[in-house]
Amino acid sequence: MKISALLVLLVASLLVNACVAPAPLVPAQPTQAIPTQPAQTPTDALAPEATAAEPEASAIPVEALKNATFSGIYDEPITLTDGLYEREPFAEGDPARPTVEYIDGAELTGDLNGDGVDDAVVFLLERGGGSGAFTYVAAQLNQDGQPVDAGAVRIEDRIGVKSAGVVDGQIVLEIITQGPGDVACCGTHKARKTYALQDSRLVETSAAGGDLVQVSAADLDGTSWTLTALNDDQPALAGAEVTLSVQDGQVTGSGICNSYSASFSLGEDNPFVMAIGPLTASEESCPEPAGAQESAYLAALGSVARWGYDFGRLALYYAGGQEVESRLLFAPVGTEDAAEAGDYVAASSISKNGFAIDDEQARALDGQEIKLWGYVDHGNLYGDDSARAILEDWWSGEGPDATTWRFNLKANAGDEVGKSFAVHVANDAGRDELLRRFVADARAQQPTKVHLTGRLTTFEAPSSDRVRTGLMLDVQSSSDIRLD
Repeated sequence: MKISALLVLLVASLLVNACVAPAPLVPAQPTQAIPTQPAQTPTDALAPEATAAEPEASAIPVEALKNATFSGIYDEPITLTDGLYEREPFAEGDPARPTVEYIDGAELTGDLNGDGVDDAVVFLLERGGGSGAFTYVAAQLNQDGQPVDAGAVRIEDRIGVKSAGVVDGQIVLEIITQGPGDVACCGTHKARKTYALQDSRLVETSAAGGDLVQVSAADLDGTSWTLTALNDDQPALAGAEVTLSVQDGQVTGSGICNSYSASFSLGEDNPFVMAIGPLTASEESCPEPAGAQESAYLAALGSVARWGYDFGRLALYYAGGQEVESRLLFAPVGTEDAAEAGDYVAASSISKNGFAIDDEQARALDGQEIKLWGYVDHGNLYGDDSARAILEDWWSGEGPDATTWRFNLKANAGDEVGKSFAVHVANDAGRDELLRRFVADARAQQPTKVHLTGRLTTFEAPSSDRVRTGLMLDVQSSSDIRLD
């Protein structure tokens, strides 16, 4: 009887459900997103139909670059294995085996061939068995995220690299090399080198007869740095920032818990010889492990004997354990953020104290759109009456005209007021938010770091000693300025 009743109920249920269209069952598809069509509003109906965005090209992984093929070093192309190539000796019986080593952390990205996709620039160190150590710059074009060899070019023997970047498809380097009075091991002069693709191969395009300028304390003046390593085997503690600023013969900074300061001097014959001290520091307690790192850092800083550049980074060399030389390694303030923001170039690579570092380089960029990052000069903020109401005591004067406001850009956070160049920005709805941030940072005595895109203008700027090349940047919209 119970079974008969269940059958009656089942038949009735089926008859009722047959009158209603059943909802389709969609199986779960975890590996494939199901596109949905949003409801169209009246505003959407008036808007032009959007085209599908092109997918962004994948960057070349560092791992692929460290196992890539490179031509231009030896007669035949070579292929690295985990960043190293080793070959048989050049002469039979020679114990030395020539090597080519990938230089970690020096990679650059930028569009080298004009296809709109970022390619890779890497640096290699070749040792043939003698005293020479030859640095090469190499281009690897991006083909669907994989490296394609475009050649390597020898730079020079035993160099330092002060700065490196990709600007308008051209690789621009400022290197430390041998000059008048230098010995082969220890160059003390700056030189500018440029490289670009010609017929799909990397070649040097540096201007002939460029002047060599000896390094001096002025190259360090106004720079700010963040510690990345206590030595090559000991990275700095994550989240515990150690800073170093250089200004007017003094180094200052934070060791983590305590601030410090000291004078420094450079050698007369060799400006890379350095002495720091006496060192003074505050005496706040510092919990572990920060306390141990701070003590080690301050001890190393006080025993620095020389300094140098390592692909845009600052290296301070000191006597480590067992009479082995170690080095403190620093990155310029903001380097990591700038790299994440794209192919922005540090303002410090083209400007110092508000003027062009390299007149010829600056004039070559005149009229071109460039992407820079730097720091707002809080002592030079200009605009109309509505801007003045926001800036209050930080208002410096009227803007260039009724449609434009202005601020000045410093190359380094520690640069003095006025050692900067003008940035003109169109008045628009985004202006006030930027001005409020500028004022808030100024009152808190904090630097305001900005990334911006604009058109560069150069002009003759008479100074006390000579006519220099001045700089000015025109920015079309406040949206072309990114705050960090």
